Amino acid sequence: MTTHATTIVFQDDAPLINLNRQCDGYLSDHGRELAEFLSGYQVGNGVPVGLAEDAKYAAGMPDLAAQLVMHFKQQSRHGGFYLEPLEDLAEAEWLYEVRLDTTNVLSVNVLHWGSLVFHGSPEKMERFAGLAYQ
Repeated sequence: MTTHATTIVFQDDAPLINLNRQCDGYLSDHGRELAEFLSGYQVGNGVPVGLAEDAKYAAGMPDLAAQLVMHFKQQSRHGGFYLEPLEDLAEAEWLYEVRLDTTNVLSVNVLHWGSLVFHGSPEKMERFAGLAYQ
């Protein structure tokens, strides 16, 4: 049996994307990979002059959402990850919500069957995901 996960990236309170992962949605798998991707990211307004091509920077949450999709689709070009309609936010076994807080810092909520199991920064989530299921 596969373990599905849904990742939603928000701008303010509005969902921007609904990325569905068909398998390996556990916190120790998708959660850890998501945390590794998001760790160290800065989200700003516009692109700073002289920004390195490989910098972990997003010009707003829509840019971060696009980079996240690109990152995960590189792992599985055919299948594996799907963008679903925002109206189809059905309850997922694992739900990952990516938000920008009022101090311009990324935070992630992780829910398992609707119950909150983690809230915090990607860096803290990376440590938590590594410890959660050893």
